[in-house]
Amino acid sequence: MKPNLKYQTPQSMRTALEERLNQMARDKGIDVMRLRRHVAFDRFLMRLFSAGAKNLIVKGGYALELWINNARTTKDIDISFNGTLGGIWKGQGFSDPKALQDFLQRTAAINTKDFFEFIIGKTILDLENAPHGGYRFPIEARMAGRVFIKFEIDIAAGDAWIEPHEMIKLHDWFGFAGIESTAIPAISKEQQFAEKIHAYTLPRKIPNSRVKDLVDILLLIERGNLEEDRLWSMLVETFRRRETHTIPLELPVPPVSWNIPFKKIAEICGINRDIQSAFDMIQQFYISIVAELNENYS
Repeated sequence: MKPNLKYQTPQSMRTALEERLNQMARDKGIDVMRLRRHVAFDRFLMRLFSAGAKNLIVKGGYALELWINNARTTKDIDISFNGTLGGIWKGQGFSDPKALQDFLQRTAAINTKDFFEFIIGKTILDLENAPHGGYRFPIEARMAGRVFIKFEIDIAAGDAWIEPHEMIKLHDWFGFAGIESTAIPAISKEQQFAEKIHAYTLPRKIPNSRVKDLVDILLLIERGNLEEDRLWSMLVETFRRRETHTIPLELPVPPVSWNIPFKKIAEICGINRDIQSAFDMIQQFYISIVAELNENYS
């Protein structure tokens, strides 16, 4: 695809992009900020994987958005990595977050002719729930000398690294300018399901407030085309790797305080179930999977 000579300056590219995003938002009834966030996510991820980062993988809420139409919106990117990233990572408490920040900044500096710039800020959170640790970094996406949108990236070590990974095609945001999109690697939907089950059932000192995990589990069951035979191995490996608790025989009932937030998220995602109906469906599916798991691993 040849670059369109019409968009040779950052401002002309930004103007053309924003016109298209605004039109798309009107046509589809989508919040334009969600579209802006998706553009920034995709262009950042394109840089990350164009740098030959073979030991990185996308997971979490944005992977779900790329897989499933009408998935809940997410405001950050979750990245898992395997190995040391060329000696940068020595383990939580032994690694300099500045070195990881610099790695991300070098990667983000790759020129993809879209006129985006990404500024990686200092770490704002240690990811204590990641199996081998990790950090959260703020990112400012800029275009034509002005902020386009801000978001965050969680980059963590120690998650189960189960291949083959899935390749997800990113949206063609810059086709009008002759700039091609690409595909990026993500954990499988079955591994995503296992990690969501782990997060939902994780013992906590304070009440669980992660309503989004229940929504994501439902979306994966209803729209993810899960391969049930792969779910067994994913559950076993995820719980084995994290070593926090055993695979439960059934899921805990969500608290009453989740009713209203679940309803709000469900409406956004086009889910036509109340929380009780959703949980009953999830519980039935989960119990059937665990029953087969026990039969196959006993």
